[in-house]
Amino acid sequence: MQQSPSMKSLLEQTMERRAAFRADPELYFPWIMKRCTVRILLVADSFIDFSTHDFGLSTFLDTLINDGLFYVKFDITLAHLRNDATDDEMAVGTPGVVNRITGFVFDNPAHFTPTMYDEVFLFAAETYFHFGSYSTRFGNPGTYPADRLGNQELVNLSAFMDGGGGVFATGDHGALGKGIGNEVKRIRNMRYWDSTSNDFNLDEVSMSGPRRNDTNHIGHNATQEFDDQSDDIPQTIQPRLYRTRFHHYCRGFYPHPLLCGPNGIIRVLPDHPHEGECIVPSDLTLTYPYDNSVEYPNVTGGTYRISPEIVATSVVPSGNTAGFKSPTVFQRFGAICAYDGHRAGVGRATTDATWHHFININLVGAEGYPPSDPKSMGFLATPQGMVHLNNIKAYFRNIALWLARPSNQACFRRRMCWKLIYQERVIEAVTVNPNVQLQSASSELIYSIGSHARDVLHKLVRPCLTYRIMLDFLQEYRPDFATLLDPWSADSGGEDGGRLNWVDPSPLLDMALGAAIVGLRSANPHPSESTAEAYRLATVDISMAQAEIGVNNGLDSMSEAIKEIAQMLGGKRGL
Repeated sequence: MQQSPSMKSLLEQTMERRAAFRADPELYFPWIMKRCTVRILLVADSFIDFSTHDFGLSTFLDTLINDGLFYVKFDITLAHLRNDATDDEMAVGTPGVVNRITGFVFDNPAHFTPTMYDEVFLFAAETYFHFGSYSTRFGNPGTYPADRLGNQELVNLSAFMDGGGGVFATGDHGALGKGIGNEVKRIRNMRYWDSTSNDFNLDEVSMSGPRRNDTNHIGHNATQEFDDQSDDIPQTIQPRLYRTRFHHYCRGFYPHPLLCGPNGIIRVLPDHPHEGECIVPSDLTLTYPYDNSVEYPNVTGGTYRISPEIVATSVVPSGNTAGFKSPTVFQRFGAICAYDGHRAGVGRATTDATWHHFININLVGAEGYPPSDPKSMGFLATPQGMVHLNNIKAYFRNIALWLARPSNQACFRRRMCWKLIYQERVIEAVTVNPNVQLQSASSELIYSIGSHARDVLHKLVRPCLTYRIMLDFLQEYRPDFATLLDPWSADSGGEDGGRLNWVDPSPLLDMALGAAIVGLRSANPHPSESTAEAYRLATVDISMAQAEIGVNNGLDSMSEAIKEIAQMLGGKRGL
């Protein structure tokens, strides 16, 4: 039958609308896709600031503000310990910053309380607060010692961390950053905050000795130059790779979530001629002296303590001189250290070897070079450099995501659930009939929906983060199975006695995710703007509880399959 022009036009409009909806559901359901808010406090001191200058953090700041993530919004407060930080240094005029504080202290409730923020980033360069620009501290040595944060400041930070707040901290070589970081709970034991030896030849974090952490790579000429740190050639790092107990022949498969990049594992960082060094504590039984709390508590429900771990190492090439320094000795050192406090009921923490991985001079070039020199533009100088920069920026975003409180993480998962049911492949799998009941759905259907959702997650977030997200879905309702499948768990990947991996329970993750999506869709067959936010979140909680039904369904199916195989093999062997 021939269509009229008006009918043909209407059909075309309908098809266009359907395609646009599938490509970007937020256009039609923006209330469903409201992003989770994470409150971040960025603290700097000394010559580190938030400007566009060499030692500014504007590139890092811009990465968080314009993150491009559909499920999170970072509300950022900028703080500087100096009283005289200028408008330029405080990035006045930069959109996306919700507050700015100079003369910052951690014991002023207008500046900081243990519940005011979700994350704290410490970019520390000062060794002693003995200058007039720190007049708040310099004028009150009884409350604010010259060489560290005050007692009450450290107690407040301890309460923040034990309440689930995340902390990132970094300094540079030697004692740079000691003023802030040296006494902060857990952070104090996760990197060196001072020289390791008075002997110039033995100091592991010296500025110019042979044992210094010099990661500079030679640039676009044959000579070694200090400012090779500002070109488009990064250092290569070695991420730690993890496995589950069910992947005995894939021992190096998953990086730490901090190092999941847009194209796989992040293996680059900016280089620098003298970095600090991340370490793990030698004693996990420490008591924190400022509030007598346990520094490294036991895993929740367990008897062992969670330890920080080095998640990436850097390499010092032999013979590096950076133009004028002593030739280096080949060595490896800790570049990034991470502590998963969520597994022990406290906040997460991470340290980095140096803030040179974050400031402009190592990312987008050094001031003073002509435009023709790659050192004037850093990683922006070449297409390959921009690929490296995108990976480094992914690391920045990962820190902010990973440190978020457990409640933030739960919000992320719920937003992802809403997003998933309005993606094309999942729509085709489940939303054609929103009245499908989970109890009557087959294992094959639930698994199919979950596997489609996993593929969609690969596109929405970085592929190597998908597994972590799916584990978190399962963790809420079946932590026993989540632990079995978790490559980052301290008790995963144990000795297997040489046995082959005949059983792989990882499809249970797809079953859990598929069941949660079926439950969400059946509970919300026709969502509308009038649906209250609290109701929608409660509905997600109820529907996500269906994940356990999916796991149980999968276990039943797996058990039946194993029985059939056992019977078949028994018959073949004449047993």
